[in-house]
Parts: sequence; C-alpha cells; structure tokens
Amino acid sequence: MNQTYITLLLGAGAGLAVFARRVFKNGREAGAKPAASPSVDFSYHPGEPEGYAGFTDHHAMLQTLTDDLVERDTEWQFRTIGFAKGFLNAVLARAGDLGNAQGVFRVLDAKEGDAEAIEWMVLMQTEGTDTAAPSTSNLNSALQRVASDICANGPCRVKYWDQIPEDRDDAPAEPGISPGRLIELASLMHDAERRGALLGGGAQRLSLDTLQAV
Repeated sequence: MNQTYITLLLGAGAGLAVFARRVFKNGREAGAKPAASPSVDFSYHPGEPEGYAGFTDHHAMLQTLTDDLVERDTEWQFRTIGFAKGFLNAVLARAGDLGNAQGVFRVLDAKEGDAEAIEWMVLMQTEGTDTAAPSTSNLNSALQRVASDICANGPCRVKYWDQIPEDRDDAPAEPGISPGRLIELASLMHDAERRGALLGGGAQRLSLDTLQAV
C-alpha cells in the first residue's frame, strides 16, 4: 500500500512538472514581441520625359495603369489609386534635395496592404515606359489622370486603346454604379490617399548608391 501511494505521488509530481513547463513556455511565447513587418522600398526616378518621348511615355504609362486596373476589383482600384496619389505627392515633395539623383524611399513596418500598393507602383513605374527611362513624375501625372477618370466614370473596365469614346471624360459612368456609390468610392480613395501621404512623408529617404539616409 505504501509503495502504491508513493508511486501515485511521484506520477502526480511528474505531471505537475510537465504542466508547469508548458505554462512557462506558453507565457514566454505570449510575451514575446511580434515579428516586425517587412520594410518596402520605392525607387525615385528624377526628371520627366519631354517632347516626343514625353508624349509616348505618358500614353505608355496610361496604358500600363489602365490595362492593369481592368483586372482589379472596384474597391481595390479606388483604394490603391488613392494610396498612390498620397504617397507619390509626398515623395515628390521631399525629392527636391536629391536633385537629378535617384533615391530610395523606404517604408518600415509596412502593413500588407501598404506593401502591396507600393510594390504595385514600383511595377507600374518600371513597365509604363516607351522611349524614355522610368520617371516618378510621369507615373504621378498619369496616375492623377486615372484617379480623376475613375472618380467621374467608375472603375476601369476597358483597356486603354479599346476605350470608345477615346476621351473617358465623355463616357458615361459604368452601368450599375450609382452616384451614391461613386461618392462612397471617392471617400474610400480619399482615406487611402491620406494613408499614402502619411507613409510617403515618413519614409526613410536613402541614397540609391549607398542606401544611407540623405
């Protein structure tokens, strides 16, 4: 009987020890700091193409933006275009000190949606060229045009060179998009624009060559 009692006590003690270790481990894991969100870089390209190159690259950028947006859902278009407007305006306002040099604007601890929008801008800036080098100013001017268009006429649903009439300012709003819905979407764009401006204004400005703050 005594031996059985001792065995039970030893078993209970071992169980309590395992339980205590688990509680301690879980407590440490719960108290650990969450992993930091990744940083994301936006490359600033100075200048803006002029003359024939300016004409062709402006349309190339409009085509690239429009044809990509056609594949996106309505709210994604308004939210991402709004974010890009705010972000690019802030970046261009801060890029003056870089002169004709390229630079990098790094956003730390970017949320998933922020990072997606910035990576989209990087892609559009690179692909939306024809005869000239990438230009952040050209990206911004084309994006401002697209923002104005979708606020007036609804989301992009027709590729750039397939638009009839050619000037979307004369085109009716997309069927099913009521004036009230357009107001809601414009508000969504405005909120995203403020978010983009906040991140663009707070991004680290780095030299492209050294990746040191400038």
